[in-house]
Amino acid sequence: MLNVLIIDDEKEMLISLEKILSSKKIFNITTIQDPKQAIEIIKSQKFDLILTDLKMNEYSGIDMLKYAKEYIPESKVIMISGYGTIEASVEAMQLGAFDFIEKPFTSKKLFECIDKALQAVEEKESHDNVSDPIIETEGIIYKSSEMKDVLNVVRKIAPQMMNVLIVGESGTGKELIARVIHKLSNRHDQPFVPVNCGA
Repeated sequence: MLNVLIIDDEKEMLISLEKILSSKKIFNITTIQDPKQAIEIIKSQKFDLILTDLKMNEYSGIDMLKYAKEYIPESKVIMISGYGTIEASVEAMQLGAFDFIEKPFTSKKLFECIDKALQAVEEKESHDNVSDPIIETEGIIYKSSEMKDVLNVVRKIAPQMMNVLIVGESGTGKELIARVIHKLSNRHDQPFVPVNCGA
């Protein structure tokens, strides 16, 4: 079940959205009419998807978006409004909203948007769960996007017949990268011979 939070200060809209989503029977739905209460919920619970109205009393949908991105950045936030403007849409997207829907909308339009958001969630989870053979076999542990880029380059050049120059300060793992290239190359069955040129 996918956890969904719906925030709208109009009770009728909450009921309507809950009814539409309940028809799919794959959502665990939480509806909140009070934006202040919604903030506390966002701070304490995890949601895969958040649907929030843009214009509400005291707090706005932009406020909900900011809190969501701070406390559950992995969630996808869809903004809903009957007062859609280009400025509001741009601001929402810049702050990390997944999409922006103007009222009135059809259930088909809503589900199209939700399906895209959930597909993005599934793709991220799938990517996070995929084990990297280089990390497993060579013991390279990394978190940075820069190291990920390095390993992507390694995968591309390893099968090629070319000379590779690896530059870096002492202790940064140049030989380890060289061993990975060797292991993934067409000559992986041949010995790897490190030579200390500075000795």
